Amino acid sequence: MRINLTSVLVDDQAKALAFYTKVLGFEKKEDVDLGALLGYQFERDLHRHVHLENNVLFPRAIALEAQVSRKLHCEAPLDAREVER
Repeated sequence: MRINLTSVLVDDQAKALAFYTKVLGFEKKEDVDLGALLGYQFERDLHRHVHLENNVLFPRAIALEAQVSRKLHCEAPLDAREVER
């Protein structure tokens, strides 16, 4: 049986390479660094996080702060049901 192409994700690349080449007799044709892909995933997640903060969390926090401030200045009790969602 001949294996033309395979990908194996491992924790310790040096140990895995030694096992697959020296013990099993496989031949390494290419070595692809996945660090750039992991960086891309992190960057994409970071952009999503910033978007959610800026467009969801912060506007709600600003609205809540304004409502609390109005209630405090009017000396009326704050009703949690009045907070915008």
